[in-house]
Amino acid sequence: MGCSLHLGTNSELEMKNKKNNMRTIIIVFSLFACSRAFAQPGWIMQQSGTIKNLRSISTYDGVNAVVVGVNGTVVTTDNSGMRWTLQEKPVSQNLNGVTSISVKILIAVGPKDSIYRSTDHGTTWRGYRSKVRGECFTIASVNELTSIDFDTSNKVCVVAGDREEVIFSEDSGLQWVERFPSPNEEINLHGVSSIKGMIFTVGDTLGIGAKTPGTGYSRILTSKDEGDTWDKHSTNLPGVSPFGSGISFYGCNARTGIIVGNRGAIFHSANKGQTWDSIPSWTKANLKAVSFADEINGFAVGDSGVILVTRDGGYNWLPQVSPTKKNLRSVSMSDPFHGFICGDSGIILYTQDGGFTAGVNTGNKVFLNIQNYPNPFPSRTAIHIDLPLAGHITVSIYNLLGVEIAKIADADFDAGSHNFEWNAVDIPSGIYVCRLVADGKSVVSQMIVTK
Repeated sequence: MGCSLHLGTNSELEMKNKKNNMRTIIIVFSLFACSRAFAQPGWIMQQSGTIKNLRSISTYDGVNAVVVGVNGTVVTTDNSGMRWTLQEKPVSQNLNGVTSISVKILIAVGPKDSIYRSTDHGTTWRGYRSKVRGECFTIASVNELTSIDFDTSNKVCVVAGDREEVIFSEDSGLQWVERFPSPNEEINLHGVSSIKGMIFTVGDTLGIGAKTPGTGYSRILTSKDEGDTWDKHSTNLPGVSPFGSGISFYGCNARTGIIVGNRGAIFHSANKGQTWDSIPSWTKANLKAVSFADEINGFAVGDSGVILVTRDGGYNWLPQVSPTKKNLRSVSMSDPFHGFICGDSGIILYTQDGGFTAGVNTGNKVFLNIQNYPNPFPSRTAIHIDLPLAGHITVSIYNLLGVEIAKIADADFDAGSHNFEWNAVDIPSGIYVCRLVADGKSVVSQMIVTK
């Protein structure tokens, strides 16, 4: 019996080509829609569903996040902030700090030694130290708990507050123990950070006759053994001292030795708090929080919508474009690209590219610029950069998980315009980030690969 191969009529071939063309159009349109909806450049304003002042934000993975604020406000998201859900209030008092133990387990802190724990991503809460809920087991539930951090390396949760109170939990917030550095009614702690047993906690003392923070003296406390012993950095030490009158510190990061405070204060310690260096912040705004995604990539936020970024572990900071002038209170990064910021009047910001647009600006001066064309592209694109100064640069390509997949340039270049090519023939369709680093500054640009 013979056999035959059917190649199809002209009309069938035309229909097939139309379907292929339509499929290509749909892919390109979908990627553009994805870029506009989920990968917009810089920091993007989100709808929080509240106008209450928000004080603390925590993200577990860049997708799931929780925010707390005044009057017991709690809002959560499980889809990168495309939708925020206003949860039932665990308490009518203000909530000052929150951390994510896992996607489901969240812990929030507030006044009167109150600690609240949720095991369903913020839908319901149980009080663990609250005098209001009648479950307090401390001697005197009068202290304001202001900050909380979860040390992922040893699974220890650390809380700091007024009167130099520091408490710990080693079982995800079920039981708590006090490890006061040495109770001092004049010292109020505003921020705490812990990594591998190393703890930083910062604040101020109001001083005699002082009624508001920022008029007393700063305080920095460190511990290398999970709070068993403490070092108090309250006198002038070798190096630049951050302990002058009128300085209050609100945020800290034990991983990198960075502390931030009022009047744009940023200090860095490379030896676990023994000596300190003052770092230029290019702002006089009060800085309220700092968060590092790893050892080099960090963000600081503060009053009047200020957002700062570092890409070298905190030695150099640059301002980023902020979509708000509201005071920002907290920042949480899951990796160098994905993170959230919260602030007054229900402000929530989100980034999926590290907060960068195509250029870094200070005043009217453009330091760096990076673009690529065509974009989208199937296999090859030309990358154009402008350098104001000669020097060493690197140009790298990252996926949206923050993994470097290609190194385009890593050499010295003269000032001016330069062009490179990225061959993405073996790269799957998707959204990618091209990052230029030069003279301690960094900018990124988004790329869309279509196959």
